[in-house]
Amino acid sequence: PELIVKSAIQKWNVYAKGFTISDAGLIDDIVKSVKISKYALESISYPLKKIYIPAFTGKLTLQVDAPENISRIFNMLIHYLEISGIGIKCSLGMGGFRIIK
Repeated sequence: PELIVKSAIQKWNVYAKGFTISDAGLIDDIVKSVKISKYALESISYPLKKIYIPAFTGKLTLQVDAPENISRIFNMLIHYLEISGIGIKCSLGMGGFRIIK
């Protein structure tokens, strides 16, 4: 969960220059409130130009146990990941992220 939250915050801060999330205490509170409650991952080979690189695909269920203000910030970040993707190779087509309710 920490890597997901920190990737989301980094991408958000690049996008929303007037409303960045940089308070270390807030980031720590968000990270501590998120848990992975279920996951199903599958290894795949991702085609990149003329080679295939190891990657994975799957589903992940995140559970948030936090006060309303932290939950709202987390929800904003997670919804932004649908637009930005997650991780460092989004410009290459990796890091797709979709919320299923």
